[in-house]
Amino acid sequence: MKTIFIIIFFSLSFFNFMGIATAGATTPHEVISARINRYVAKALSLQASDIEIAELKPASGARQLFPGKITHIRPAKPGKLLGRVLFAVTTKQARRNTFVQWVLADIARIQEVVVATQSLKRHHVITRGDLGIQKIRIQNRAIPYATDPNHLLGLRMMRSIRMGRAIRTDRLEEAPVILRGDRITLSLRRGGLSISTTGKAKEDGLQGALIKVTNLDSRKTVIAKVIGPGHVRVGPMRRE
Repeated sequence: MKTIFIIIFFSLSFFNFMGIATAGATTPHEVISARINRYVAKALSLQASDIEIAELKPASGARQLFPGKITHIRPAKPGKLLGRVLFAVTTKQARRNTFVQWVLADIARIQEVVVATQSLKRHHVITRGDLGIQKIRIQNRAIPYATDPNHLLGLRMMRSIRMGRAIRTDRLEEAPVILRGDRITLSLRRGGLSISTTGKAKEDGLQGALIKVTNLDSRKTVIAKVIGPGHVRVGPMRRE
């Protein structure tokens, strides 16, 4: 009985030294995955639950991941923490010197973003019914996915997007209040005199922009400032 107790005691001591918990993560794969997860979450100021490691495998021709006490973890390329990331995992075993095993991990951030609830065509002006919220895997931190649907209302799609796809803020633009070909009202003020006539827009115009319009009475093309939907003002101003 005493012999069995001694064997169990030294077995538990060995596993604790190797950095392997008897509850929770037990295999080298689980232990290393958990440590990388915590490292990435801390570096990105996120919760561990916001990080997903879809794949973890040895690199540099190694056939397996080795057990041991992990003393240090660092990415091969500082700052690259999402996507396929190579890590140097410094490991120490009971009867072996400290060594480094190279591990390749497929890492993503799980985040709620704005998605299209239906297919949206180019130049579509976004309404609340077009938008939904969904969690996606993000592996490129440089892509500016939209996270607040309220910030997108009234903006216009710069390209078409399929239903269920995440919406990027760099593919949206302010919607013009006047479109090319629209019949518009031209106003001219000189002193206390105000004159209005009908014209036709020769180009799209944002609020406050200067655009070319044709005066349908004189057939002349002039530069006018957009002051509202279907309304421009003509005056002595220069196009910016």
